[in-house]
Amino acid sequence: MYVELMFQKRNNKALFLFQCIGMINFLIVQLTEQDRVSILSGKPPSGELKDVGKTFYACFNLGVNTLIETIPQQSLTTPEQVGEILSAGTNCGSCVPETREIIQQENKNNI
Repeated sequence: MYVELMFQKRNNKALFLFQCIGMINFLIVQLTEQDRVSILSGKPPSGELKDVGKTFYACFNLGVNTLIETIPQQSLTTPEQVGEILSAGTNCGSCVPETREIIQQENKNNI
């Protein structure tokens, strides 16, 4: 019984190790050099994904950089307009006061 139990433990470890090596080999073969650097640095690949910024609208998982970029592009002046474009502020509404402040600040910066 003891020998059988030891064999099962070793077998599970070997299987786990084999699975890990398989995943590593898959990643090495599938990822480009740029992808590997991006993963290790914790940054999106340059030119492929935008940095959306810190999560500002938790209800819809939108970042503050998305708002800052959208305000001048769409000429937004109210939180309601932001809600129409990005859906932000249309659920719980807790972000509306800060959205209003960011809109005012961005519109001042873009004048």
